[in-house]
Amino acid sequence: MFYLVELYNLAEVYADSQIMAILKQVDAEAPVPKLCREHGMSSASFYEWHAKHANKNDVIADWLIRLTTAQRNWGFWLCFLYLRNIKGFKWNHKRVYRIYHALELNLRIKPRKLLVRERPAPLGMATDINKIWSIDFMHDQLADGRDI
Repeated sequence: MFYLVELYNLAEVYADSQIMAILKQVDAEAPVPKLCREHGMSSASFYEWHAKHANKNDVIADWLIRLTTAQRNWGFWLCFLYLRNIKGFKWNHKRVYRIYHALELNLRIKPRKLLVRERPAPLGMATDINKIWSIDFMHDQLADGRDI
């Protein structure tokens, strides 16, 4: 027999204080699947809450804005490597790039300058027979008939 399952908006089921308590448990190195089983929610709901309530993206955005105002000609990779190697943050480069792109900090890609080339000299005409040789072919074969 099939039962109709009512789908609840989990934000209505849990109060904001409960949501924040669950998120703090994850920050304290508790495994996500275990927490989801304990609280009776799906992992997708948990990660949706985590994306909304985590302020780590604000910290990354703040660092990126400070870096790009101090170093105007640094692109994404210089900023990321500075944060990773000098400051010691262990953020994922894809996450940092997503925030970098959302803040529209991308550097302008300058178009290449066109090279000014001189026009080639016109080809000379042959004055006598057999002075200039040229060949024009579409297909060539070896002596045994194999194609080149």
